[in-house]
Amino acid sequence: MLLGSYGTTIDMVNHSNQYQGSDVKTAEVLAGLKSGSISAVIFYGVNPVYNHSKDWSEAIKKAKVSVSFASNKDETASVCQYVCPDNHYLESWNDAEPRKGLYQFTQPTISNVFNTRQAQVTLLTWANANIAMEKDPFASKGIFSQKLQASPFYNFMRNNWAAALGTDDAFNAALEKAPKLKGKPLEEIFAGITAVTDESVRTALRNHGGGHWNHTFFWNNLTPTSSSGAPSPELLKAIVASFGSMDDFKKAFNETATKRFGSGWAWLISANGKLRITSTANQDNPLMKGIVPDVDLGTPLLGLDVWEHAYYLYYQNRRADYINAWWSVINWGEVSRNFARL
Repeated sequence: MLLGSYGTTIDMVNHSNQYQGSDVKTAEVLAGLKSGSISAVIFYGVNPVYNHSKDWSEAIKKAKVSVSFASNKDETASVCQYVCPDNHYLESWNDAEPRKGLYQFTQPTISNVFNTRQAQVTLLTWANANIAMEKDPFASKGIFSQKLQASPFYNFMRNNWAAALGTDDAFNAALEKAPKLKGKPLEEIFAGITAVTDESVRTALRNHGGGHWNHTFFWNNLTPTSSSGAPSPELLKAIVASFGSMDDFKKAFNETATKRFGSGWAWLISANGKLRITSTANQDNPLMKGIVPDVDLGTPLLGLDVWEHAYYLYYQNRRADYINAWWSVINWGEVSRNFARL
């Protein structure tokens, strides 16, 4: 509802009619609603009906417009005309299940028009994307379970990320300003990225290029559980030599992925003839010399996306559960080929 006028419809910075922590002011609002001098009211972070059920219920019903920003349908929200969960569409916090008559003011708006709680699906609908339900390419076990089989957003992103980012205006515009890197593979662009003196250009190449490379690498290392397989004898030997056992390797990788603060990636890399586990922030990767610490540089063999948006739809903030499930859909054939190419 606020798209197109976002930031101007409701000014959350310069408050003109927001009452906080004052019994006198609260009583004035109640009286204004009862008398009709206040015709519209928004409730954010408060639930007055819980403590004063009859007075506030009757007063709210007299308002021409009543909105609650509650993340669930509490007592006050239940008597408001509109309920707008205040959760951010890329985060799990305060995620709420919309119902008929509930709307969301944060971007992008979710409403019962689209009959979905997934903001991504709503966004794609607005973009006129082809999001017809398709069978998920992955097996119905492990991380990509039956839930994902009904996820048009996942199918859309899985099938279109590379093409969409390959023509990304920001990346291509940045590349035009770094002519010495134009036409080179991303791996070479990463290696020479610190030579780009313009910080804004360097940042665009780093973020957009890194995001494209990381996600493509990540998805290519996934497969249905039934075809996950096992590391090649050569790769398994290297894993055991570096970590002691396959179980010890998994434990160490899980720990690194879990401890990555905020958004980023966990990696199995080859560096100086040995296997190592490392992690990078945001869209950085171990190929970015001069960007990531030297100790984290190497050739990626396996990577895991631990940005919250990679798992929050089905695991909320339970990153450890997501990581544990991911092991069942690793394409060990592809990982082994990465190792063989060293």
